[in-house]
Amino acid sequence: MSFWSPTADTAASAQASRYHFSEDWVTENTTNWSRILRSFKGKPDVHALEVGSFEGRSALWFLENILTHPTDSITFVAIWVGPYEKLFDANVRAYPEPNKVINFTRYIIQCVLRLIGDYIMDAVDLQADDISLAPPFP
Repeated sequence: MSFWSPTADTAASAQASRYHFSEDWVTENTTNWSRILRSFKGKPDVHALEVGSFEGRSALWFLENILTHPTDSITFVAIWVGPYEKLFDANVRAYPEPNKVINFTRYIIQCVLRLIGDYIMDAVDLQADDISLAPPFP
């Protein structure tokens, strides 16, 4: 597998050169993200959640372009296949403000079970008489 690393010709090469990616599904979206999320840029205490982080490109883009206040953060939740977890970890470690990065990936199963449990309980409490919901696990 060959990994893409930005060159001096790319827009954010000075900062982005510390990261390594094999795919780019982010760049084509950044104009829209910048427009839609501009009201959050630089504001304090903005906390984002990214579900499905792959190599970390989008999360790092958010950190460098939207979540720019020192009190902002992003939480990652993902499951990887292949070498992508190591690449994600290396990219996130290269980010200069590690206190802004929260990684719950190791706890994803517990998080999912907790969320499912909460939603199942809510659904059971609110269910119609003709709907039967049972937890999928003990």
